[in-house]
Amino acid sequence: SVTQYTAMASVVFSASGGRTPYAWSIDSATPLPAGLSFDSATATLNGTPTATPGSYNFNVKLVDASGCPASKNYVVVVQCPTVTINTSTPLPAGTVGTTYTQSFSATLSGTAVPAQTWSWTVSSGALPGGLTMSSGGILSGIPTTPGTFNFVVQAMNAQGCLGTKAMSVTISCPTITLNPTSLPTGYVGALYSQAISASGGTPNYSYAIISGVLPSGLAFNTGTGA
Repeated sequence: SVTQYTAMASVVFSASGGRTPYAWSIDSATPLPAGLSFDSATATLNGTPTATPGSYNFNVKLVDASGCPASKNYVVVVQCPTVTINTSTPLPAGTVGTTYTQSFSATLSGTAVPAQTWSWTVSSGALPGGLTMSSGGILSGIPTTPGTFNFVVQAMNAQGCLGTKAMSVTISCPTITLNPTSLPTGYVGALYSQAISASGGTPNYSYAIISGVLPSGLAFNTGTGA
């Protein structure tokens, strides 16, 4: 029979021949998968498998009322259910220089599982610079590079059941404000000096004139903004 991890299993065994009542048991040399048990009084295999997915062989034995034995070998297959990563994509946008935190969650066959039962990794792609993914499913850090980043996250539980999902996050540049808002008037032949300052973003700043032409006789210092 086939049993799925976290799914309740219940199989009743029966026999014919010999003399009833039968005495049922499981051969101790071939134990059941973790989470399953055998009720010898009702000849019932039941429980919730917690074993690592795989095929497990076990031997069911009985002795009839006359003391005559019989046995049969069975195989139970423990399978992984579907693992669904619930966190939607794209992720909330972040800003360079601003702390970013995003938690991930997963569902096992439609049943919520506590986050600490999952081990999270980034299986492919690249995270934004400055961000890391913890094994507990927390993407956090201070982004250092703007852009759109694509990566795949993976959640795995203690039994080795895993799910993956492609994710995307956009990191934007912060708003940078230049001051003053307007420049004072200058006069021909008179010394003129005005510093330009900035706020927002991440110092140190680099200044440049990107359009227009300065008045003849004036120069702009790109290192200091003066």
